[in-house]
Amino acid sequence: MKKIYSLSLILIALVAFSSCKKEFTCQCKVNYVVNGNVQNMTTTSNVIRTVKKEEAQSQCKYYETSENYLNQKAVVQHYCEIK
Repeated sequence: MKKIYSLSLILIALVAFSSCKKEFTCQCKVNYVVNGNVQNMTTTSNVIRTVKKEEAQSQCKYYETSENYLNQKAVVQHYCEIK
């Protein structure tokens, strides 16, 4: 009886953990472009927790922002992908 009880607990735990959200790493190469020239390049990463990889990919995509870089207007380009 104890074996059946232990096996059922293990089975329940496996089922519970198999449906949990997965972690995907979104890694971005970031370019700071001033007057058409790349001034600085860096890499960032963050963790996306979701069930499906497609959902993570939809959150991890290219985007641009504008900001001040060394007292000049810069376009910051984020080239992102799931790793």
